[in-house]
Amino acid sequence: MILPHCVVHSYENQQLEYLNPDAPGTCLDARWFKKYPHSVHYSFNSRGFRDTEWPEDLGSVIWCLGDSFTVGLGSPVDHVWVNLLQQATGQRTINVSMHGASNHWIARQAGAIIRALRPRNMVIHWSY
Repeated sequence: MILPHCVVHSYENQQLEYLNPDAPGTCLDARWFKKYPHSVHYSFNSRGFRDTEWPEDLGSVIWCLGDSFTVGLGSPVDHVWVNLLQQATGQRTINVSMHGASNHWIARQAGAIIRALRPRNMVIHWSY
């Protein structure tokens, strides 16, 4: 397996209706949560990322790394910046992000990807 450590085991192949704090009991405004006009669910691939399975050819993809903003916490998957970038460029994006990720975690993932694949394109949304 390429990039064997690039996995979030707790989310591998998960299908979730809620992802804390994006849940009715933890949101700041329960009325807005219930009236939100978009359907939000969380589908994670076999590596535990909110993405489809990675393609065999990783040579021409855009690697996108980040924290919960890149995961798209509280957003429909088609509203997440990674997927908007894919739509705008017509180039496959790979979402390598984790809810609660630190900049250290993001940097480790970026380093592993760079060492293993020498990608042409990588976009990083650093954590705050």
